[in-house]
Amino acid sequence: MGNACSQRANCTVDFDSVNSAVLALGGVERGSFEADPDIAGIGTVTALVVGTAVGLLVAFIITVGLVLDRIPKLVEFTYNHPVVRTLVPSPNQLLPRKDWPGTQASVLPSKATSSSVQLINDPVYSTHPGPPEPSGYDPGYSTYQAPPGPNTGRQTAHRPRQSGRRKRRHPPHDASYVDIETSGPRPTYHQQLRRSTKEWIIEKIGPERTVNYAKLNSFPERSYEVLEAMLFCIHDSQLLLAIALALSFHLGTNCSTSQYHLDIAMNLSIIGCVSFLLAFTLVRNYWASPVASGIRIGCFGVVMSFIRQTIEKQSGMNLLPEYEPPFSRNDSLILLDAVCFLNMTYSSDLNGTIGNQTGLVGTVGKAFPTMSYHNFSKAIIAASLCSSVFRLYQLVLYRTSGPARKIRTLDGDETSGYWSAGFLSLLWFGVWLVCCWIHIATALHVFRIREWVSNSGWIQPDDFSSNPENDVRSFGQIAAIVASGSIVLAAFDRWKPGWWRSWYDEDDE
Repeated sequence: MGNACSQRANCTVDFDSVNSAVLALGGVERGSFEADPDIAGIGTVTALVVGTAVGLLVAFIITVGLVLDRIPKLVEFTYNHPVVRTLVPSPNQLLPRKDWPGTQASVLPSKATSSSVQLINDPVYSTHPGPPEPSGYDPGYSTYQAPPGPNTGRQTAHRPRQSGRRKRRHPPHDASYVDIETSGPRPTYHQQLRRSTKEWIIEKIGPERTVNYAKLNSFPERSYEVLEAMLFCIHDSQLLLAIALALSFHLGTNCSTSQYHLDIAMNLSIIGCVSFLLAFTLVRNYWASPVASGIRIGCFGVVMSFIRQTIEKQSGMNLLPEYEPPFSRNDSLILLDAVCFLNMTYSSDLNGTIGNQTGLVGTVGKAFPTMSYHNFSKAIIAASLCSSVFRLYQLVLYRTSGPARKIRTLDGDETSGYWSAGFLSLLWFGVWLVCCWIHIATALHVFRIREWVSNSGWIQPDDFSSNPENDVRSFGQIAAIVASGSIVLAAFDRWKPGWWRSWYDEDDE
């Protein structure tokens, strides 16, 4: 494991004359245990734990938005509750009925039962007595169809375009739309109009759509982009910190790192992998940049390889000490060098010096507890494999373009992709729950074991603190905390103030 140590490690335990107290662990006397703030410092721990907690919150909001935007009954619920529709982020255009493409922006009932969107492809049921109002763009051909029957003389009140609303440009290859009028019930055409609208909706939201709209026209769309950027940034920063912890152990410090610090590094690496799993599962188009995606997956593989190699080595030696010492005593074998539990050469030293004093320092050869990084790593690998099946399917189906943004409307039940919607909802919520459970259990263990070491009296104080690991002064801790600020930069990188957006877009148009 790691580089070969140049000298033999001291894995002995010294007791007093009556074997009632521990004098030294590995030749280190009480109050002389060397701290490692860059690994177990409060700054490093906080950067990883709090950063991933923010990622869990962001991932939960994204998950709720994706589910509300996909399950038919929930789509109907959001349209009946405008506040929910406005506040919940969505990658698609969640337009109110008055703003549907092809619908006149006039007075419309909240639950339209007699008015529907009419396609130009079916001009037989068009009820317009005259050409529609100019729409602000010229598709290059006429969009007006004459009515089939005599003109009833009814005049349609067209409301002019609101000056503050951005012009909506339809994809050039789509069928053009015509305005409709709002009138009383028309039982003769209602059923066929509703069926035509349903076909139009399925065409718009079906998986075969490849149109990506250039502009984000609604608050849910813009907020979704911001949340995805934050999740990606957390994913990258946490994963790189986990790689730094792995390299720190493999490039030579494995001979001097204590079992306590190795335990902290392993659990913090698990937390970094949680951030990766969240982004890998929930980001809409993970393959937008294939090279960057490959590097991210490679980094995740490096971290998991470090964790699994360490676990296999510890399990094979059968020398594992206690995972979390009780607060009722102040001595434990976890303060010995980690190499003592990774090499059978030190088995005689451990068993010979401990003897019958296991009540003072604990025992060796213990199994991994259920709530440990040993089982957490298995859960992360299993969840990653489930998500990778979905990601590979998405890559084959959409290549690097990702799923197309769609226009979400509601005039009939959505049936396209019903079963896939249920599967994806279970996948998203299932992965989020697994990540939340792992993060909480791991963070609690890290803080408890740090507290035990701080209260044990073994750690060596410095000029500023009785426990240097609780003092945010080292460069490694400051760097980890400052690097977390990139999350804020990523959010504002995708968000423009309203005044800037209005000025820029008007000037651009």
